[in-house]
Amino acid sequence: MPGCQYCGGTTFNPEWEQAFGVTICNACRRHERLISKSIAKTTYLLTDSDLHKLGYLEKQNPQHKDWASMKMYLVSQVETAAVNKHGSLDAMEAAKQERAHKRIEERAKRRQEEELAAKRQKQLQKTPAATVQKHSSFQRKTQQGVEAIAVGPLVCHSNKQNAVAQT
Repeated sequence: MPGCQYCGGTTFNPEWEQAFGVTICNACRRHERLISKSIAKTTYLLTDSDLHKLGYLEKQNPQHKDWASMKMYLVSQVETAAVNKHGSLDAMEAAKQERAHKRIEERAKRRQEEELAAKRQKQLQKTPAATVQKHSSFQRKTQQGVEAIAVGPLVCHSNKQNAVAQT
């Protein structure tokens, strides 16, 4: 009969053997750490399908007993799955850095677009109320002069900038 893989003792935790497939006695469980599903996904860049292949223990959620129970995985098995997926732990770290860089770039781009929209809105608010017409139109320069074309609900004309902005 096999025993504990660390100390060789004949007693082992049957719950861990059933869940994870490892024979470890209660005294040697300190050599193995558990990690929650959400932390395993974010730290090791694994998906639900990657973790589905691994064994887990369900523990009551410490935040609130009525919430869904937590799935706890062995860190050593999660690291092995990450190495199988990414090639190495260094490659996984590089992928994390790339994701973080993309996230920063997207955030900067979104902030720049928001600032540009705010500037446009501010310029639109500075337009004198006398130039706002009830029916919108835009002006097109032709060889003979300026031609107004109706297009829909409200348009503001700025005489100073010779530009048209739709609201």
